[in-house]
Amino acid sequence: MPDNKDLLEKTQKFRMRQLTKVIFSNLALLATTAYIGVIGYRSVSDALTEKIGLTLILLAILMFLCVYNQIIPLLLKVEYYLSSVWPKTPFSSLCQKK
Repeated sequence: MPDNKDLLEKTQKFRMRQLTKVIFSNLALLATTAYIGVIGYRSVSDALTEKIGLTLILLAILMFLCVYNQIIPLLLKVEYYLSSVWPKTPFSSLCQKK
């Protein structure tokens, strides 16, 4: 059976790795969004399909960021399962003990 301190250290390292991944991906996607936005703003083409395509790409990136950033509160919470306060999720009522 693993030692509790060792297990807590490993989970803390895992959380920090995941948090840095989330932050790095946010920065990369926001830079990509800005780059695509500048290209769309400066494009001279009057083609409607180009503007629709750029808008769909930007919406897809922003939707991904919104969903992916919901992980951050879970990674920052120190004692997620040990606390008496459960996070508000659509399925949180199924997880609570009655």
